[in-house]
Amino acid sequence: HRRRRRRRTGTGAFAHEVQVHGTVKADQNALLHTTLGGTVRAILVRPGMNVRKGQRIVDIDTDALSKQIDQLEANLKLANEVYERQSKLWGQKIGSEIQYLQARSNKEALDASIAGLREQWNSAQIMAPFDGVVDEIFPNVGDMANPMMPVARVVALGRASIECDVAEAYLNSVKSGDPVNVRLSGTADAFTATVEHVGQYVNPNNRTFKVSLKAPDGVRLRPNQLASVSIRDLEQEGTIVLPSRMVMENSKGESYVFVLDENNGTG
Repeated sequence: HRRRRRRRTGTGAFAHEVQVHGTVKADQNALLHTTLGGTVRAILVRPGMNVRKGQRIVDIDTDALSKQIDQLEANLKLANEVYERQSKLWGQKIGSEIQYLQARSNKEALDASIAGLREQWNSAQIMAPFDGVVDEIFPNVGDMANPMMPVARVVALGRASIECDVAEAYLNSVKSGDPVNVRLSGTADAFTATVEHVGQYVNPNNRTFKVSLKAPDGVRLRPNQLASVSIRDLEQEGTIVLPSRMVMENSKGESYVFVLDENNGTG
């Protein structure tokens, strides 16, 4: 037989916690698209790999665009030579001003065209927008990528936070910097987080406000993971503490407890 421990009444500290559910939100969570249609030529990373900002993730076939850039750069080389010669001649008052202006205009137009094509080339490539982890890659090698469909997802797990909806009744009980207990679903991980931000807007649909929690360093959070959060809304010292089963209620809804009266050592 198991022995049941009896809870004793007495004076001391009393704390009450309210249980709410939270969701892990990644502060940086990006779906990556290509601005140009093209064949997926190579997938350079695997899901779960760490990537650095600017690192290419998927190679999209943009050879036609690259050839246009090469052709314009060849034309620009000639335009620069013509411009330099016309500039020297015009500096010596040889030739006409219109020839000099035409040479400069041709050079500047080619510079602008090349810059625009290079921008298109960069936006067509799938590169990491920040340091993070590749969460998912959608197409396979040989598939056609298009601007309407995402190609990859990158998240920054180190900057994830936990958001939860707290009832309006606790609006004055939760403050920034307060410690809270968190337990992640699907794991045995439990830790103490800190209230980072308390929302000031009350949702009229469910009468709740947002609370953001900051996890300590070293805790691995996964986007959209559920969490059980215990927020302490009341704490008092030097109070009478007793089990709730000892609190009775009369027909008027008033609470009361029985107190043992001793007379000459007899209860």
